[in-house]
Amino acid sequence: MNRDATVPTSVPASSSNRGKIVILLLFAAAIGAFFYFDLGRYLSLEALKSNRDALLAFADQHFASAVALYIAIYCIVVAVSLPGAAILTLAGGFLFGSVLGTVFVNLGATTGATLAFLAARYLLRDWVESKFGHRIAPIQEGFSKNAF
Repeated sequence: MNRDATVPTSVPASSSNRGKIVILLLFAAAIGAFFYFDLGRYLSLEALKSNRDALLAFADQHFASAVALYIAIYCIVVAVSLPGAAILTLAGGFLFGSVLGTVFVNLGATTGATLAFLAARYLLRDWVESKFGHRIAPIQEGFSKNAF
């Protein structure tokens, strides 16, 4: 086997940093758009009350689209840590009933939380290790010894 023919398995640092910057900019853009366009006004109990009939009609006429849109919005709100998850939870039960609403809330919340975790781990891991590496090392060692 020729050692010169091996393929590197690591990602170049510039490509890795570029990816981190893109993800960070997407998060910042989502948060900025939320506050710039005052989208929080739609995540209120008053908005839910005033748009009750239109929301129910849309959910009845376009059930699959309503479910997909609801889960996507819930996922984004949780992933970017925007205020409004409590109102969205109430809206899920209101629009889809308690059983389906619970399923859709859990799907959106779990997906959003997973995305937030992965983004934080991917974006902040190097910074946290450089700042707190000496404190984290024993914890990481314990996890590696007692892993599944």
